[in-house]
Amino acid sequence: MNEDELRAALRTTMTVTAAPPSMNAAAALSRGRRAQVRQRAAWIGSGGATALAIFAVAITATAGRGPALVAGGPPASPMPTVTGIPAPTATGTKTVWPTGPDGSPQEDRTARAGAQYDKGKKLLEDLVGAVPAGFGVPDGPDARYHQAQFEDTIHGKDIWSFMATAQVTKDGGTGHVAVEVHAAGNTFGVPTGCALTTQFWGMDGHCRPVTVNGVQIGVVDRPTTDDRFDQWAAYRYSDGTVVFVAQGKTLMSALGTPPKSLTDLPYTVDELAALSMNPAFHVA
Repeated sequence: MNEDELRAALRTTMTVTAAPPSMNAAAALSRGRRAQVRQRAAWIGSGGATALAIFAVAITATAGRGPALVAGGPPASPMPTVTGIPAPTATGTKTVWPTGPDGSPQEDRTARAGAQYDKGKKLLEDLVGAVPAGFGVPDGPDARYHQAQFEDTIHGKDIWSFMATAQVTKDGGTGHVAVEVHAAGNTFGVPTGCALTTQFWGMDGHCRPVTVNGVQIGVVDRPTTDDRFDQWAAYRYSDGTVVFVAQGKTLMSALGTPPKSLTDLPYTVDELAALSMNPAFHVA
């Protein structure tokens, strides 16, 4: 087993579900893809020489619950393939990934250059630009992260998802904000509202509808057992693009004591609902 295979196995071990999966095949497939996205976010900051040590700490700390966002830089290795997700077209035993800007297939699901990578980078810029006045956004790879990930090919079209996260600071406290976009053609089979919002990373919480420009947006304003974020919201565009936005007062860390938490969240519930409809997050 090489280093990448070890990392993939350890990441997969971290994903623990509290309830047995649905027997509905479409629902199971959708859950599997979203579990993959949850895994990659858990490894923000697990790069470099400390990667394997972080794996051991995180597995112990997250037993019985999903992975947590951690302080630090980008993931150190490719995302593992989650059981239940059909892999892209394969030739022999080698998976064929989308073609990168150099004309060769990608190494894995993550784009590291090219048009899709640039979309993820811009999503981060737009997220940082949307942070309210009075909050700081530290610069550097330890504080900001973005990713573009190939999900599947459906009806001949490559389907991508994009994620951006950033630390936010105020009065000596540090929290975080995130946006995740699933491009048109994704497998989210529910309309907007709480039914959509509560699918974010499989997290559960008290959800209530908030009306924005005549549209009802589901906002989880109080988590139940999962405290990776304090609040999150979701919106589906008419073309099927799904946008999740989230905010948390506390920046979790697998490296030791986390920094002091924010006293207040960056957005009110109404502002967070409106943020999910920010046109800048409509990545096509």
